[in-house]
Amino acid sequence: MTTDQEIDFTSSKARKRVESWPVCPRRVRYYQFKSETEARTYGQFTFDARRFGSFVNVWLGTTGHTKSDLRLVEWFLDADQRSDEVLDLPREWRKLEALIQRFIRDQGAPCFCVACNREYAAKELKRMDDTVENSNRAYLYKRLICPEDHLLYESLDLRLIRRPQAIPRL
Repeated sequence: MTTDQEIDFTSSKARKRVESWPVCPRRVRYYQFKSETEARTYGQFTFDARRFGSFVNVWLGTTGHTKSDLRLVEWFLDADQRSDEVLDLPREWRKLEALIQRFIRDQGAPCFCVACNREYAAKELKRMDDTVENSNRAYLYKRLICPEDHLLYESLDLRLIRRPQAIPRL
């Protein structure tokens, strides 16, 4: 499959949508289009589709799921292990983005840094978690950075809104 091919991942009917998809290749790629702070990101993460499908399946088992969620998991788990192609995961899959990022952080995935023009193993990547506070809000950002300090991805992991002091506690 070439990157020039258009694949309809957004059809309104889940069954038809899955049937219209190509066979999932053995490897899939994720890259963040825009970080939470709108900073430029340089990471392209490639990982095994079946391994990711198993990860999503476990997560859905703890949170509940819909029929389309199960079809998506099946699509990953039925990946063609003989395929050497890499499929870019569509940016429309916002629901999966947090899971993809959790998978990358917890399970590890090699990353190609576009700025360095080099691939790094998961163990070479640096984690940078920090809190940003302003007025009555606090944000916890989780970031992965390459050894040359390029931002590979960034996620907003937690948002806290403090109760103004003028409002009495109940």
